[in-house]
Amino acid sequence: MANSKKQVGDRVVITGGPRKGIQGIITAVLGVKVNLRLDDGTEIPAAVAWLDKIELQSDQQPIQEVESSPTPETEQVDSADQDQDSCSGSMVENLITHEEIMPQIEASVSVAQECEVDVVTIARKQKRDKVSEEGADDISEQKPITKMTVVELQNLAKKRDISIARTKADFLHIIKELEPECDTESLKGPALFKKVSELHISRLRSKKDLVELLLI
Repeated sequence: MANSKKQVGDRVVITGGPRKGIQGIITAVLGVKVNLRLDDGTEIPAAVAWLDKIELQSDQQPIQEVESSPTPETEQVDSADQDQDSCSGSMVENLITHEEIMPQIEASVSVAQECEVDVVTIARKQKRDKVSEEGADDISEQKPITKMTVVELQNLAKKRDISIARTKADFLHIIKELEPECDTESLKGPALFKKVSELHISRLRSKKDLVELLLI
């Protein structure tokens, strides 16, 4: 039997040498040598020539490798490792989310601050306008219109629903005075405002215009 072919999984006994009589299962065939796993789990080398295969009796079951089943302690350790991995992953995800959202938060805060400044500025301007408008009525009772400043005239004009901005007719009239040869009838839309810019004509009515309109 020593000359029969040996293969992985065969249970054999050593028939010679200092380890004679030791039994084990072949785990690897390496030419004229094999590796044997003994019953205590250790592995040793052995010569194929000194091995005899042990035939199992009909009432014997082949020896199978026993897989260690998890104990409650190992299950707890595995569960703790999974919880730690999950916690670490959650921390990384939260960190990434924090880094991504911080620029948005800072931008929102910046916009809110700008809006707050704009609101305060508008409120102050409205307050000044209201005081100026109220003062315009008082001034109109104290001094004649011809003695008012441009700001006072503008505030008084607003109170009387008179526009302080020049109309198209005003622009055409001024252009005709400045350039008598200009064809004002062809000036419309962008062409009109281009001409106004070229001649440096103010889009707000002058003091003279306001006085004339307020005295009507």
